[in-house]
Amino acid sequence: MKIFYFIAVLTVNSAISLSGQAGMYSESDIELQDLFIESHLEKQKANYNKQIQLLKELVRRDRSAHIAYYEMARAYFQMENSALAESMLSKALKIDASNECYLSLMVEVQESQKKYTAAVGTATTLVKNFPDKQEYHFMLAKNHLSNGQSDEAIKTLLNFQNLTGLTEEISKRIFRIYDSKGKISEAIYTLKALSEKYPGNTRFLSNLAGYLLEKGKKSEALRYYERLLQLDPDHPEANLVIAREEGPLNTSQGELSAIEAIIANENISLDDIIKELMPYMSNMDREGEQTEKLKNISLQLLEKYPSEAKTHAVRADILFYSGSIADSEQLYQKAIELDNSKYTLWDQWLINLWELENYNKMMLKSEEAIDFFPNQFYAWFYYALALQMIDNTEDAQEYLFEAKLIAGNKQNFKNACTILESWLDLKTIGSAERLSELSSLNLSQVYSPVLFDLLGEIYYSAGDAGKSKMFWNRAVEFGADEERINRKLGSLN
Repeated sequence: MKIFYFIAVLTVNSAISLSGQAGMYSESDIELQDLFIESHLEKQKANYNKQIQLLKELVRRDRSAHIAYYEMARAYFQMENSALAESMLSKALKIDASNECYLSLMVEVQESQKKYTAAVGTATTLVKNFPDKQEYHFMLAKNHLSNGQSDEAIKTLLNFQNLTGLTEEISKRIFRIYDSKGKISEAIYTLKALSEKYPGNTRFLSNLAGYLLEKGKKSEALRYYERLLQLDPDHPEANLVIAREEGPLNTSQGELSAIEAIIANENISLDDIIKELMPYMSNMDREGEQTEKLKNISLQLLEKYPSEAKTHAVRADILFYSGSIADSEQLYQKAIELDNSKYTLWDQWLINLWELENYNKMMLKSEEAIDFFPNQFYAWFYYALALQMIDNTEDAQEYLFEAKLIAGNKQNFKNACTILESWLDLKTIGSAERLSELSSLNLSQVYSPVLFDLLGEIYYSAGDAGKSKMFWNRAVEFGADEERINRKLGSLN
């Protein structure tokens, strides 16, 4: 029974080189078999130290048992001891220099130690020994790249392409290298070659057209988009690009009109339409013709896709940043009811509730956000803030401490904590004692109207009307309720 199991183990793990003819084992052979079986059992239990101990005893008795060195290498690698793993593999390869498993693992071990020159050498051996295996050519190219040899990586891939013919996997890797190195002409040539090899593949054609458009080669891109529409008249991306070109051009209003016109096109997805809207939303003013167009588009999207969380979220954002804060709050709530898995929606809803001065609801919803996203810093931040606004100072301090733990070394979170701590001092002891800390903060990465609002209150308390006004105005720039902030600014006069 024991010998039968030994044969099964060797079937999985390769063979130990032992003396004796099949079916004729000496007592010494049986002992070696037992050692290997025991080591395999320890491996199954992830007891790597014991496994190694048994394998060492095996190779002490039989120095030619290269599979034992290999198994020790695997065990050391599992234990994240790459140096010893490499040492064991070197011993195995001295005995069986062309073993595919040994060479493949050696590349992994060398990569883990960032020994890319050595990994290139080992991968080169694999490519020479197994020229038909794609993974080894890709392995060699990857290590050339890691070693700063992009030209050699491309040469490796082209050699394999000459061997097997042009394929998507090879072309994709060549394209990425050219693109990352800024070799745009070569990247385009690679995409064109793939598209020409497979002229009926709309995805390849779309990739080519999109890349040309991205690189500013608009007229050439449009030719490929037109070809794409000949193959697939309903292709969403091609329809969208062509629709924009056929709409009124040269003004942002004209481009928005083009977007408005394609909402009814069933061939263009909601995601594509929203993607087109994002640049306009990020630069919208509180009022004006463009803002009104955005409102109209968001309403059309909401009517067409009433069960999509993203349409409620888009309209909520547009209304919020155009000053219709009360109207946007219900839309954020509906968006989260439809899809509560996106923290950015919760974050914007909590800011909205702050602007509406609905602190009880803000406290409840930030606590709910913590349940869904326990590692999101601002969920804890807004919870502490809301607790203070309902006069629960002790808990506010406790949850600020939790927020600081999550903030870690992220400077933007640490800045937010410093601002909130100073504001809590203002609320609890009547003074802002951390003004020196605040003055040293880098606020270039602050985009929250809430943080600017808090800074305005802190400097107002400190008697610095100039800074208070500056920060409250910044809060309005980033979406704070203008009427609410104006009441505060009025107190400066």
